[in-house]
Amino acid sequence: MIYPEITKLYKYQSYNINSISSLINKVIWAAKPTTFNDPFDCAVSLIPELERKSLLKLLISHLENKNKKDKKTEAMIELLNRALNDPDKYFEDLQEYNELVESLRNINEEAIKHIGVISLSALDDNMLMWSHYADQHQGFCVEFNRDKHNSLGSKKTLPVRYTHKLPKFRLEDLLGSASKERQEILHSMVLSKALDWSYEQEWRYLNECGNVLVNLNSKITGIIFGARMPQIHRDTLIEVVNKYHTNVSFKEVRLKSDGFGLEVIDYAPKESTSSSKEQKNIEDKLQLIKFDS
Repeated sequence: MIYPEITKLYKYQSYNINSISSLINKVIWAAKPTTFNDPFDCAVSLIPELERKSLLKLLISHLENKNKKDKKTEAMIELLNRALNDPDKYFEDLQEYNELVESLRNINEEAIKHIGVISLSALDDNMLMWSHYADQHQGFCVEFNRDKHNSLGSKKTLPVRYTHKLPKFRLEDLLGSASKERQEILHSMVLSKALDWSYEQEWRYLNECGNVLVNLNSKITGIIFGARMPQIHRDTLIEVVNKYHTNVSFKEVRLKSDGFGLEVIDYAPKESTSSSKEQKNIEDKLQLIKFDS
């Protein structure tokens, strides 16, 4: 397991029906990269340094290996095979060459679009993370255990690489590699992010497809309440977690007394401020969001 010193990963969340349902049903949403808030996330720069004939052969090979071939694909293969006889003539128009390079870029962007990503962090006390992803400190943070026996300790969960530049790959690396190698290249694209986001210390669990619910097969070891989380929401989370999980510790975030910053401390239960009617409404809603087994 890489980075064995990282034994916990955290998921910041708003308090809503989806996050409660996630706790009850022990699943988490794997989003497609197209839904990310950074427009440069998962972007890639291609280096089109290929001799023209080699480029044509690679493209033909890629199209022929597609699982499904429609009439448009078959026509493209036929056209490219004809172009092999005189590639210089085929690429006489520079625009046509650029369009071909762009089509190759689209092939890989299409592949990236279907990957599922679960974003986690190595930090539980980052002020910006609590503000951006946990509803202005009114949400909560789920603490997951990470070890070599679960999904978070496997090769499917990796740290994000922060950089000033987009990752670069040669066209032959993308189209000429074996399926497994190409998948690793695509994953490296998904794991690259602008340096401006480095404060997040993000890790990503990569799923084969996106916009699906995933069981991480990793034990929840803690729930951390945001500094502004209402007491009734804390009470509900405690009830849900104690019912569907075991040996989970409860903590809370508070502002540091000696300066800017947050600290995570053990949670001291307080008397509930919710009325019996409010609690009954919450319990009724909880009954509706348990998935059928």
